[in-house]
Amino acid sequence: MVNAHVDVAKDPYVFDLNVNSCTYNITNFLLRAGKGESTFLFLAQPALKEYADEYNNSGGLYGQNLKYEAEKTSKYALLDEKINIYLKRLWSKIQDIKDKNDKMQWVKKLNEIRSGNFTNWKIVFDKDTAKKALKNPDSLIGLEF
Repeated sequence: MVNAHVDVAKDPYVFDLNVNSCTYNITNFLLRAGKGESTFLFLAQPALKEYADEYNNSGGLYGQNLKYEAEKTSKYALLDEKINIYLKRLWSKIQDIKDKNDKMQWVKKLNEIRSGNFTNWKIVFDKDTAKKALKNPDSLIGLEF
């Protein structure tokens, strides 16, 4: 990690890995927890890159929000907003599924995510799934738990 930041002018691959001021603490945590390569496969997912880019581009504060009228929203409010956007995208993709049983399985997964009862965190750091998801960012790969 030190080399990646020292050599950033010569080879800015650290940005492709989505290691920046927004994600630095979680990167450190995951590396120290022994997640290794999975850390970077996880952080490089499009949703997390989009979130980090918006957060970093706003100087750590994100826009005005009616819910927080008098103050700028924090990264947690931005995260909630991004989660809702991606849940809507997932719902849209579920609507396109033709097989009724398959569609019902995905609706069940979506409801599990929405309710906060997501229990299969193992899939989040599965290297093969993450690599497939990065190659196919518009697919449901990575959500198949």
